[in-house]
Amino acid sequence: MAAWITAGATVGGTLILLATAILALRSLADAKRTRHGQLVVELSRRWEAPELRATLQEYGRIQNAGITQLIDKLFGGQQTASKQDLDDFNTLAAYPNLIDTIGVLESEGVIDSRLIRKLWGPLIVSQWRGWEQAVDHVRKYDNQDAEATYRYFESLAKEMMRLDQLDDEDAD
Repeated sequence: MAAWITAGATVGGTLILLATAILALRSLADAKRTRHGQLVVELSRRWEAPELRATLQEYGRIQNAGITQLIDKLFGGQQTASKQDLDDFNTLAAYPNLIDTIGVLESEGVIDSRLIRKLWGPLIVSQWRGWEQAVDHVRKYDNQDAEATYRYFESLAKEMMRLDQLDDEDAD
């Protein structure tokens, strides 16, 4: 009889430990989803920040040719860049810097590329199309690691285009 009681207590204890482990895993998953949701909300706020509106206005003012001229001034060493040139570039770089950051988060598995596409995909692709020539131009002057300059911006934009193409193929 004592053996049955011991066996029953062992099974009961095991079931309690198993239930506790399941609850703990669910709590961890809930905490991860909460952190993930908070990150998405924070990134969404950054898309609407005044700095990014200023970026779009500045980009609209100078376009691609103006960006490449500015890059030449800042990084080419042929001309002397002014404080205004530096301020203009910092204003313009807000969008690619944000997208590069999101690209890093995606590459580290912090945020899923399909979620990124649902939230910001068209913006990322349009920004890449606007910045691709300028990024290539910046890389020309980067003697350290040209491929690293806006690497995650580029890879994220290409991933958004790939997902768009997959959806287009699925629709056909």
